[in-house]
Amino acid sequence: VGTTLARFVYEWMQVSEHSPAETAATEATLLSLVRSLYQQLPAPRESSSRAEGVRTAAERVIERRHSDATFGLDELAQTLHISRRQLFRSFEDAEESAGELLLRRRLLTAREQLMRTPLQDLETVAAVSGFADAAALRAQFTRRLGMSPSEFRRTASIGAGVPAAAMLLSGEQGPRPAP
Repeated sequence: VGTTLARFVYEWMQVSEHSPAETAATEATLLSLVRSLYQQLPAPRESSSRAEGVRTAAERVIERRHSDATFGLDELAQTLHISRRQLFRSFEDAEESAGELLLRRRLLTAREQLMRTPLQDLETVAAVSGFADAAALRAQFTRRLGMSPSEFRRTASIGAGVPAAAMLLSGEQGPRPAP
């Protein structure tokens, strides 16, 4: 932008005679225009701290509302007063996306509910955890933990013979050893 404007001023000065006052006024106006354009661009640190602020606020909202099965990313963005696209941009450099964060929190609640005494049926666990139904819970649970909710419950009840990694979500386990 600056180069284009400098070329414009140079060509403008070549075309006709201008008084020094007119030239100075034109240059000042163009310089002011360039400054205002640059001020509208986010600085790298501002952008980073803004994204961190959005992520922190998103974590708080997810903590409060994760158990509502109708709560999703659209509602999260709306609650944070940002667009869905801005929400996704805020999580671009994060370890997990907003959707993964919400899913991880729901699965954590499901794990806690599955280990409760007295035992609850899977529909109740799904409802309390924020899943639409038992099938959705079962699918996500199996995908992320590598075992079904009933296997998890059996493993948790056995207790002592269970490797600690079996009680963690796949993202919590860290790197897997080579076979």
